Formats: sequence, structure tokens, C-alpha cells
Amino acid sequence: MPGWRRGWDKGGIAEARSRVEASKPRENAERDWIVVPGTHEHLVPPTLFDRAQELARSRAAGVGPKNVRAGRGLRSPYLLSGLVTCGRCGQNYQGRTVNSTKHRKDGTKIQSFYYACGGWVMKGKSACEKFLLRRDAVEEMILEVVQERLHGLLAGEGETLLRGYIEEEIATQGADPRQEMAKVKARLVEIDQKAGVLLEGLSAETKGFVDAKLRELATEKRRLQRRLEELEAAPYDPIDPDAVLREGLASIRELPRLLETGSPEDRKGFVRAFIAGITVVPEALRLDLQVRRIPAMLGARPGNGNSTCLMVAGARYTPVQKSLEPPERFVVRGVGLRPAA
Repeated sequence: MPGWRRGWDKGGIAEARSRVEASKPRENAERDWIVVPGTHEHLVPPTLFDRAQELARSRAAGVGPKNVRAGRGLRSPYLLSGLVTCGRCGQNYQGRTVNSTKHRKDGTKIQSFYYACGGWVMKGKSACEKFLLRRDAVEEMILEVVQERLHGLLAGEGETLLRGYIEEEIATQGADPRQEMAKVKARLVEIDQKAGVLLEGLSAETKGFVDAKLRELATEKRRLQRRLEELEAAPYDPIDPDAVLREGLASIRELPRLLETGSPEDRKGFVRAFIAGITVVPEALRLDLQVRRIPAMLGARPGNGNSTCLMVAGARYTPVQKSLEPPERFVVRGVGLRPAA
């Protein structure tokens, strides 16, 4: 609730200030604020204010890395929202809905859905030329590409690719420190055993020899103990290749369910697992796709405690070109869709 501050207060007691300080604005520490509730008339009822704050928090909780977009984008009927870029001006393509003046028999409005260059939508011909794509035709083409990729992975290619990526990841981590740790610990045991044997054979005649050997063993032991501490402190994320492979293949097999029974958010996530980006090349009537070799969704699989999938999944892609032929199926001409003023 609104409050107010007064004077130069400490612990609720006003203190005098010198003439030099009196002309300089100075804020009290928050602990010394004097707050008087209810001094102003409410602009909105407190109950309504609290409800608004709770609604804002609940909406914010639904926005995060797992979501494709925030706000209206979460409920957008455009499957490729945020993925399509104009090859001429570099702006993102936007979903555009056109409401017809005609109605269906049930009274609902007839709507048409398109993808349009954001540069043209916002600034007109000064930014980019008009080039509209039919939403349904383009999305159908992209889904065909994704499903072909998915079928190839399920047919056995996925296991081969994922196994290769896991092996590469293991190689980049270098030698497993646990192997060296085992050798160091075994050597420390040997040193203690040798020291014990030397002490058992200690006599006046062998004292010089035993002392020299014990010093050598003590020096080696200190060096090995320091090395053991270094190995134990070194960061290392051991990889279980078989476990990672099982998790990855299970993720791939689970993906079709997202397309068949998933929510709009799930369907968008499904597409983004395979498509890294789409560039529209209007003058060539072509789409340039970046198709991931392994779905990026593998890295977000719950329960996967290893970072391997997250690091390799979706990191590589294959460029694919798709022709917008026949043009009348994909490209919209003569539609009364106007750019913003």
C-alpha cells in the first residue's frame, strides 16, 4: 500500500540536520521509514488488486525455456511461429489471420490464415516486398519433412547417430580419472606394505639402507597423495553410454505421441525438436530448412541426469531445400491483407 517518508529519522525519532545537510535531499534507510497505511483513497479495491497480482504471477509461472513463446504466442494457431525468417530482409515471418465478411451456416466467421514477412507487415514496401504463404500448405510440407526424418530415426538410423555422438562426447572428456585414481590408491597400498617390510628387517647393520629407502617411499607417497587429491577434485561427469542411448531412443519413440495427441504447445515443441530454422526465399519460390540430425528434445527428457544428450542433440543439422511448387498451392496473391501504417 502507498506510504510516505518524512525528515531524517532514525528508529522513528526525528534528528536535526546541519545547515549544510538540510538543503540536500537524503533518503532514510528502509528500516527507518515511517509508513502510515490507508492515507490515500484506493484506486482499485484491495481484493481486486490482490487478484490481479495473483493472476500476473500465475501467467509468469507458465513462461520459461520449455515454452515456445510467451503471451499470445503460447496460444497461437501458427505451428511455425518464431521459426520462419525472410531471406530478403531478415525479419521473422508472422502469422496473419484474415476474417472474411462471410459466415458459415453455423454463424461462425470464415477465417484465412497466412504467414507474412514482419518487415512488410510493420513498414510496408520500404522494408520488404509482399509475399504471403498459406499457413496450412506450408505447415503440411514441414510436417511431412519432420515425419520423414522421424521414420528414418525409428528405422535404425537414430541408434547409429546417437551412439556415434555419445562416443565423440566421451572422447572429448579425455581419460577417465577413476582409472588413474585406482592405480594411485593401489600404489599407496604397496608403499605402506614395503615400508612395513623394511621396518620389520630394521637392525643396526641395515639402518642406513632402511632409512634411505623409507625416505624415498615417503617422498613418493606425498607426491601420490597430492595427485590423488587433484584427481578427486577434478570435475568429471562419467557417462554411461548404454544408459544414455536407452534414454535417447526412448525419447525418439515418444515423439509421435506429441504430434498425435499433444496440445498446441506440444506440437510446436515437436516441430522445433527437428527444425532449427526456416528461411523463405521468395524470388526462388523456395524454403531453406535446417533439419536437425538428432531431435533437440532429447536434451530436455526428464530423468536424464547426464549432459551428453543435451550437448550433442540437435547440435548438427542437414540443410534441406523445399520448392514452393505449384505456387498457387503455397503463395497467396491478391489478398486484401494490408501492412500496418
